[in-house]
Amino acid sequence: MSANLLKRTFDVRVANTVWASAITGIWTREGWIYLAVVLDAYSRRIVGYSMKRRPGRAIVVEALQMALRARHVRCGLIHHSDRGSQYASSQYASSEYQGLPRTASPHGSMSSTGSCYDNAGQLLR
Repeated sequence: MSANLLKRTFDVRVANTVWASAITGIWTREGWIYLAVVLDAYSRRIVGYSMKRRPGRAIVVEALQMALRARHVRCGLIHHSDRGSQYASSQYASSEYQGLPRTASPHGSMSSTGSCYDNAGQLLR
């Protein structure tokens, strides 16, 4: 698992240096659908997203890949998330992340265990 590199520093001064990710479930008439988003901490805008019927690893990988395709990022990008299994099981070690551009390869950062105040959702406030 990744260390908490963000350490509640939600005031970011440069675009594409800190991204935060979160997943939420949305109830519909046809059942649950899950939405994963990647948020640029500077602009507070969603730069990548994915929706699926199951909240597995693929949803977070697809959201991050969309963000990387949409933005020109430099080395040193911090990608912050909670310690959910979708992030913990794929955090920059799995085969899905091997296809990411080397120049933009993000540094993984995860919230502290059991601390909702470190959660990536805090950026949405």
